[in-house]
This record gives sequence, structure tokens and C-alpha cells, in this order.
Amino acid sequence: MGKAPAFQFYPGDWVQDTRILTPLTRGIWIDMLCFMWRSDDRGSISGTVEQLARMLSCNASDITHAIAELSVTKIADVTQRNDFVTVTNRRMHREEKIRKQTRCRVERFRNAEVKRKCNGLVTAPSSSSSSFSLKKEKIQKEKIEFDETKKRFVGIPEELMSKWRSVAPAINIQSEITKAEAWVIANPTLKKSNWSRFLNNWIVRAQDNARPNGGNNEENVSKWPASSTYNRTSSYRRDYGTRGDAELPPDVQRTIDEINRRARGEASQT
Repeated sequence: MGKAPAFQFYPGDWVQDTRILTPLTRGIWIDMLCFMWRSDDRGSISGTVEQLARMLSCNASDITHAIAELSVTKIADVTQRNDFVTVTNRRMHREEKIRKQTRCRVERFRNAEVKRKCNGLVTAPSSSSSSFSLKKEKIQKEKIEFDETKKRFVGIPEELMSKWRSVAPAINIQSEITKAEAWVIANPTLKKSNWSRFLNNWIVRAQDNARPNGGNNEENVSKWPASSTYNRTSSYRRDYGTRGDAELPPDVQRTIDEINRRARGEASQT
């Protein structure tokens, strides 16, 4: 990775921090900053006094004076071991450390992404993921829909039917589903986005309005007297706001007639 060609210069900090320095030290310090930026250990330069003097094109006494001034004023961090001197700019050194940490973090993330994608190509799906997929497929398969061709609901799970029978014992669930189908046929513009919720609400309302002789099983239905097979046509008009003298759609009327025949125990004509 190539070195950055420039570093940020903060004029306000420079003016504020270097006003107490002599012009000679200020000149040496700006040269030091440039060499620090180009150094392998960015933010620091090291060497003997003679080496630093040759690097910065000045004599050893000037370097010694500048290093002492920078150390006393705390503008730079200066460490001396024997004849070896290290001068460090704190901001440049800190920003370089943050830059390296960020680069390492990005590389780790990219490597993890590549490894994850490679594993995804060669790793067989686990049993847990397979079972989750099967459950999801089952849920999608059992989604309740209204078949426009057959004019009936399809995909009603048996578990849901059993639940409805337990919570609505006073009504015949299949008959109520047939009535709901008739309502859908008569109201083609009122499509529902969630047929499961629609049927559930229908069953709950039917249970709340159930007649005393109602029931889930065919035995209860077959015991209804002929007089109790009330006029479902009138009931339909009352429940769904159809005018009393208006003719019902043929599909709706056929469905209501079929319900009446089943309630009387007669054979279906379809």
C-alpha cells in the first residue's frame, strides 16, 4: 500500500504551539514533521545528533538546541538513550496508529466475508436449517387462499379446523366456511389480504350469534327440524345489507340452497 502523499496541517495549532520557539527551532521542527511523515515509523524520527544534523541540513549544535527546546516546551516527545535520540509528534503518531487499526479491522471483516461465502459454497446445510426450511415450506403450503376457479377456500390446515371446533362448539364449522365462501362470491371487490384472519373472525362472530340447536357435528345438524332451517336468504340479506327485493347472485343462491339441503339431511345436487 503506497504512502499518503500529504498530511493535514493545522495552522491554528502551529501558530499557538510554536510562538514560544526560536525561529531556528521552528524551522527545524517543520523539517522534522516532513521527515516524520515519510518515516517507516510514521510520527517519529530517530538517530544520533550527527545523523539528525545531516538529515535536516544543519549543524549538531543547532540540533541539540532544537531538541532541548522541543522537550522543555512539550511540543514533542523526546527520548534519549545513550547517544540515540527519538523525536515524536504525538498527533501524527496517534493518527497513524488509528489508521493502522482501522485497516486491520477492515481486512479482518473482508476475510471473514470471503470465508463465509466460501463455506456457503461447500458446507452442507445443517439439520436445524433444514428443519426450519421444511417448517417454512409447510407454512407456505398451508396458506389459506380463495380459489377463484372452484369458488371455495383451499389450504385450510386440519389443526386450524380442530381449533375452531374446540372454540366454537355451538356452530357447524364447515357450514360457516361455506357461508363465508358465499359472501366472498357476492362481494368480489372486497378481497382480503389475510384469509386466515377473515375466516377466524367469521367463526368467532358465528359462535357469538349461534342458535341453541347448532353444533359442530353432522349428528347435531341432522337433528334440526325442518322449521329450524331458517330462511338463509333473508339472513344473508340482513347480515350483508342486500335489499330485500334484490335478486342474489346465482352462485350465492346455489350455495345457500346447498346449505339448506344439508341442514335438512337431503342429498347434494352438485
